[in-house]
Amino acid sequence: MEHIFYFNWEPQLMMWLQQVLGSAGAFIASYISALGEETVMVGIMGFVYWCIDKQWGLYLGINLTAACTWNPMIKNVVLRPRPYMVHEGVKCLKPVHSGDIMDPLIQGYSFPSGHSSNAVTVYGSLAAYRKKTVLTVIAVVIPLFVGISRFVLGVHYPTDVFAGWLLGLVCVFLLSWLQKVIRQDFDAPCGW
Repeated sequence: MEHIFYFNWEPQLMMWLQQVLGSAGAFIASYISALGEETVMVGIMGFVYWCIDKQWGLYLGINLTAACTWNPMIKNVVLRPRPYMVHEGVKCLKPVHSGDIMDPLIQGYSFPSGHSSNAVTVYGSLAAYRKKTVLTVIAVVIPLFVGISRFVLGVHYPTDVFAGWLLGLVCVFLLSWLQKVIRQDFDAPCGW
């Protein structure tokens, strides 16, 4: 039922990074990875909504809801096990959930990376809504480091991260376009 696929360089890169970075790298990666967790994303969205701009918060909420809906749907179609479940040399340095780390029903499937899609969606939406240089830098740097942290921790292949980034970009750009189109349709005067 599961679909095991990867490029040969992916587990080799992951094992090399885990060996070179060691426990200090794993510690740092686990904290960087938290910047893509749903709880943090909802916190950012809530802060923007309640403290800065309700329209901006609503925009973030729509985009994040799409990412958090589409990601598990794709995971449950692709059914790719996590790299540490397939490759002995790749260690799981931070399980997704408590429980049996070898059970994909508990840990979830690997493709695409939810943390990566969340990070691109939220930080990218911040930058897309308010076109400021600092937000654009944040929209690039944080998702980049979140994605790298996911394969350093052994819970995603690099291609899972690339797919997560792509999903996040779809959520930012497609949904931004759809929201503009829908807003224009509702704002247009009736022809009666």
